[in-house]
Amino acid sequence: MDGRLFLNAVIRPTLAWMDDKLRVPAGGKSEMLLLAIAHQESGIGDRIQGIGDKGPARGFWQFERIGVADVMQRRTRDMEVICKELVFPANTDAVWQHLAWNDMLACAVARLTLFLDRTPLPDVNDEQAAWAYYVRNWRPGKPHRDRWTPNWNQAFMECAPA
Repeated sequence: MDGRLFLNAVIRPTLAWMDDKLRVPAGGKSEMLLLAIAHQESGIGDRIQGIGDKGPARGFWQFERIGVADVMQRRTRDMEVICKELVFPANTDAVWQHLAWNDMLACAVARLTLFLDRTPLPDVNDEQAAWAYYVRNWRPGKPHRDRWTPNWNQAFMECAPA
């Protein structure tokens, strides 16, 4: 999917809704980081990691069950509201299954993952801090630093006003 379309159709509306409904702050820093992470994790093209529907990670942010369980446990009330609004059962397995096909749900889980970090979101001009933030919160098994800079730059261009 085109990054600018993804930003305008999924990320921005989801963040605006979360800011209004849950008081989870929206803004350019979270937009940029979420877009860069989606580029890094899936290229905004792979909804399920691996072949077929058996992969361990789901959604454009590639969440494994353990990541979903962490958000469900640490942001229980927020996840209950999200699941009620999006008409999903508020349990880890249901959320994990639906992440592949409900981009708003996946974006909400991704934003809450960032919100769990007590460190402020990195500045949009600080690619190195953004990398550290991503690695700390996504805990990728095989982090690919060489791909991060191009993905960060791509997100920067897509977030810039047209």
